[in-house]
Amino acid sequence: TQEKLSETANIDYKYMQKIEGKNPPALKIDTIEKFAKALKVNPGELLKF
Repeated sequence: TQEKLSETANIDYKYMQKIEGKNPPALKIDTIEKFAKALKVNPGELLKF
């Protein structure tokens, strides 16, 4: 869930909701790295289109 991922990645849950919303903020590299670490993937995997 969003809540569990935000906890694992040490990212504020409200910020996580904004990322998933209609007008998401631009993500900083450190945020992408936190998500990647929490998901146990390479950061580049999160950037593939």
